[in-house]
Amino acid sequence: MMWWGVDGSGAVGWSWLGVVMVVLCVMMMARMMRGGMHGKHHSHRGNRPGDRPERILAERLVGEIDTDEYTRLLGALQRPVSRTGP
Repeated sequence: MMWWGVDGSGAVGWSWLGVVMVVLCVMMMARMMRGGMHGKHHSHRGNRPGDRPERILAERLVGEIDTDEYTRLLGALQRPVSRTGP
């Protein structure tokens, strides 16, 4: 059977490359969905013990909120808590 490559392996080589790329993409998606990628841009991380609210807010500024929202929330965090009620 004749393939497009000079030695007959051109189409087979591209097919294997496609299969490998699909497998790698599926593996990466599975890892991300399980929460295996922890970095600055990972938005679905939980609060870890010892995290300060200001640090968590600063991490959210990277891609989740804008500077106006950051300033508003930082001001709310730094205000003393007024307790009303029983």
